[in-house]
Amino acid sequence: GGAGAGTVLALNPYGLEDFVGNHPAVVAVFCAASAGKCRLLAPEVQKAAESTATGARFVTVDAEEHPEARIIYGIEAYPTIRLFLNGRMAEEYEGKRLAGDLTAAADKLAEAA
Repeated sequence: GGAGAGTVLALNPYGLEDFVGNHPAVVAVFCAASAGKCRLLAPEVQKAAESTATGARFVTVDAEEHPEARIIYGIEAYPTIRLFLNGRMAEEYEGKRLAGDLTAAADKLAEAA
């Protein structure tokens, strides 16, 4: 319950672990607040979350605020976008960082769940 689809949740790495365990299709954006690319990406992620019709969920993890995310998830650059399917990391998203492309990837992920 609580925040529904369309909301981009900000989680710490442990919250992410719980979240992917409870939601079949999750797009996780690992970012750093100080990174310009992350600031540009944020509104696209928000638009994508609002556009998905499949129940795929979008979350962000600030890996600068939570440096353990870099260790747990092996994050080396920002932004890093990972797709989680049924509780496991399915793939690293390498597509365009635009709302339409993110929504398409999320919807494809949810269809596989």
